Amino acid sequence: MIRAGGQLGFRPIAFVTASEDLLGYEATMEAQAARYGELTMPRGLLFGSDDAVLSPDEHGKPLQQFGFVYEELPGLGHMFPLSEPKLTADFIRRIAAQVK
Repeated sequence: MIRAGGQLGFRPIAFVTASEDLLGYEATMEAQAARYGELTMPRGLLFGSDDAVLSPDEHGKPLQQFGFVYEELPGLGHMFPLSEPKLTADFIRRIAAQVK
């Protein structure tokens, strides 16, 4: 909870914004997903193989069909950007390097 930042989610503002995100997701996700094929810029997804919030198989790997670079970090969960910032930054730099 502390090392990976989980306690940050218990702040009142975090609860409010997460609730807003959920409501927005339901209203917009279908239209957004329908346009994934129109994306032309470099894009990537980095997942922890042990993510208990978003399934890599359901929410990550399928986006490869739309040209997303997909990488999975073995043994890591959902909050690896906080627990493994170097791995996260390296991935972002690899994707950004594809910009022409």
